[in-house]
Amino acid sequence: MTDLQGWINLYKPKNISSFQAIKKIKEKFSIKKIGHAGTLDPLAEGILPIAIGKTTKLSQFISKDLKKYEFTICWGTQTSTDDEGGKIIYKSELLPNLNDIKIKLKNFKGHILQTPPKVSAVKINGKRAYNLARKNLEFNIKPKKVFIKDLKVIDHTSAETSFNIECGKGFYIRSLGRDLARQLGTYGHISNLIRTKVGKFDVNTSILLDDLIKIGERQQK
Repeated sequence: MTDLQGWINLYKPKNISSFQAIKKIKEKFSIKKIGHAGTLDPLAEGILPIAIGKTTKLSQFISKDLKKYEFTICWGTQTSTDDEGGKIIYKSELLPNLNDIKIKLKNFKGHILQTPPKVSAVKINGKRAYNLARKNLEFNIKPKKVFIKDLKVIDHTSAETSFNIECGKGFYIRSLGRDLARQLGTYGHISNLIRTKVGKFDVNTSILLDDLIKIGERQQK
């Protein structure tokens, strides 16, 4: 099957990296050349466009497309990774109310400067930030310009708030959770993250990783 070409609209599950997902597909279908557009964190789930064969040359263009996410911020604690997978490093008793949250959301529209999380794939002097963080090394990450087209609350309780967002390339939802909480005078981390759309790739036409692997197994029989 080494002559396969085209795209797979993959729905990546939680607890697996984007690299691990494409490795499974590559091995199951004996694909020589494969890549993905727009990395998803291991604890995130959702749309991960997979390019096969010559289509991999187009991955960079898909990565530039607008993306949509649904996510939840858990208030009162910040973690070392800015999501539920890290250790708690800061705590606050303050839980923001819905009105204050909506007011602060106005600061997160259009082009803004955002500092990526310490545990991220950003390169610092040629080395990945997450590798430096795991070694407990001190380093700084420069903020970069990112774009938010739309951001709104979809559900709210005293302990956590869920949102929909449409944003551009290089945007970190984990950084948004951290920064919004700080502007509200508290701490926060992402407890749930789903990417629902990348350009024209959306949930309605996606295929689960397990279902795709089963197709590969049937073809091998």
